[in-house]
Amino acid sequence: MEIPNIMYQWVKDKPQKVIDHISPSALGGCMRAHFYQIKHVPYTTPPNPGALLNFQVGFLWEEIVKKSLEHAGLKFKEQWELEDKELNVKGTLDFAILHDSGEVEVLDSKTESVFSERYRKSQKKDYLETNDRYVIQVGTYMLLLKRKGYNVERAGLISIVKDNGMVREYYVPFTPSLEQRIMERIHTLNEHLKNNTVPECECHDWEVGYSNYGNPNTMKANAKGKMICTESCPDSIEKLEEWREQWNQQSNK
Repeated sequence: MEIPNIMYQWVKDKPQKVIDHISPSALGGCMRAHFYQIKHVPYTTPPNPGALLNFQVGFLWEEIVKKSLEHAGLKFKEQWELEDKELNVKGTLDFAILHDSGEVEVLDSKTESVFSERYRKSQKKDYLETNDRYVIQVGTYMLLLKRKGYNVERAGLISIVKDNGMVREYYVPFTPSLEQRIMERIHTLNEHLKNNTVPECECHDWEVGYSNYGNPNTMKANAKGKMICTESCPDSIEKLEEWREQWNQQSNK
């Protein structure tokens, strides 16, 4: 019995998340990749089993956050599914603290490695600048709650370093400028979905190599020895299928 293989097989066999709507967690990422996902285009470079196991570790950290909130005696709601049919947006936030004042505070937990902080220092950027897609994500949750009449002023991003257990919290206030950015992205993506036109690719730098819609035929090892692609998100589904067919032919040789 080989336990690693059993674990890898378990995560590989878990069904891929299927969405028919704009997702808060993807709204701040590449709009073209988000468009393909909503159109149910299969991944050309799906996450490998190791990455999928890492995702599961994130769920374990969420459980620790939950137990910590319970231990502190805080009132909160977990795994709160929010949907706004008018905006075509649907998502599930991790936690929402329910203050006695009536204010609702969104909380979302994220994991990272020690290398992430080193990267930020090298780029001379702070956590929120580097992780703008997280800002858009929690901002969208706040927007949906506000549109339902809740009093929401800010969200907290709980960052947990997997290597050493260091925990930090970064606050994201709900501002008019953030609301405008989110609404513009929602409107633009909905227009592309309505007209069936492919939006621009927004993958930059390292994001290209980690895209789920990469060209598997361009795979090469990065500085850490991980195999990544050097091309991603073509301007048509037909091109994606060409990449897939070429890769399948090479793999069958």
